[in-house]
Amino acid sequence: CRDAAYLSLRMALAGLLTKEPAPFLFDEPAARLDDRRAAALLSCLSEMAESGTQCLLFTCHKREAEMLADVTPFARIAI
Repeated sequence: CRDAAYLSLRMALAGLLTKEPAPFLFDEPAARLDDRRAAALLSCLSEMAESGTQCLLFTCHKREAEMLADVTPFARIAI
């Protein structure tokens, strides 16, 4: 929960500080979350992406990639 609270605070602060929409960069945002919380987080990111906010999500876990496999605003790039 602490990681989710910190993420929420950072996103809110970034929204207050920027005049124009800035892309959000997420590095393993769901790494410490259980499946239910990870799905909720990715759903929120999906809503942000659908509203036009650019979200870059980096992960080395297949779980997040599988959860986002059918989500329209995300494009998967595997390296």
